[in-house]
Amino acid sequence: MKNKFAEQLSLALGRDKTLTQQQIADRTHVSPGQLSRLKSGSRSTDPQIRKSLANVINDFWLSYSGARENFGVLSFQNDRQLQGDMFSALMKQKKEQRERERIEVEF
Repeated sequence: MKNKFAEQLSLALGRDKTLTQQQIADRTHVSPGQLSRLKSGSRSTDPQIRKSLANVINDFWLSYSGARENFGVLSFQNDRQLQGDMFSALMKQKKEQRERERIEVEF
């Protein structure tokens, strides 16, 4: 079963074309097989491995996912009500910005 960190690790490894999985495994002191199991989500990770992988791969989303899993930071994406509130607030802000720009042009 894939967890959020495993999903982000899979995406990060797909985006990062500078290092091979063998090089990443060597730099994080895990075996290539363990890295593959972490990527598939069949093995859980400890905070040190998550931090090490995020630093070696240098991926923001992987760091965020590792921190969220590690420190319990809640994501507004998991709550539909909060997600809707954030989206509507963003749309309202953009609408107000366009209205201000229109008024400035008139003056």
